[in-house]
Amino acid sequence: MQVLTEYYKLDISPIKLTEAYKPGEKMIIKNVVIQRANAKNRNGRVYPEGVLRKEIEEYNNNMVKQNRALGELDHSDSNVVNLKNVSHNIVNIYWKGDDVMGDIEILDGDEFPAGRIAAGLLRRGIPVGISSRGMGSVQESHDGTVVVNDDFKLLTFDLVSFESTQGANLSLKEGYEMTQSFQNIDTIIKDLICNNTGVCHC
Repeated sequence: MQVLTEYYKLDISPIKLTEAYKPGEKMIIKNVVIQRANAKNRNGRVYPEGVLRKEIEEYNNNMVKQNRALGELDHSDSNVVNLKNVSHNIVNIYWKGDDVMGDIEILDGDEFPAGRIAAGLLRRGIPVGISSRGMGSVQESHDGTVVVNDDFKLLTFDLVSFESTQGANLSLKEGYEMTQSFQNIDTIIKDLICNNTGVCHC
């Protein structure tokens, strides 16, 4: 089994962001695509609807409904969520066609340094993506399509740096060659995390 990650840009209009952010209240961004079934991404990977529905249902019951669907700012190589780096909590998850939709609370209080960074990036209009993190195996078909097998286990959804391209998807972290601009953004975010939290090995 290997770490599987899929990226989607958080499609947040200025109006949606204004509605999400009211001083003194929770910052909740509603109705965003966080994953997709039955669609080949740029690396040719497809999550069958049955595989994804099973995991989303389990994630909803065991994590979202228990108020512990926490995610990190930037990906971790771990198969658990590092509480020192949590930036958000998914408070609602549902299906719209083949799209998995979510409402995301950004944890921007003083006790959540990574959440403050995420909130600051969003308020300044800097593109941020959301990426599922899970473990599983894949199988390649004769046409080059890589299908995620039914041993897939969804771990969490992380906030990540992202190019502002509609519907852009990345694949395995180790299998995708990032451009220098992506690397620069990642370095800046990691430096911010390190300076604000003291956690410098993310």
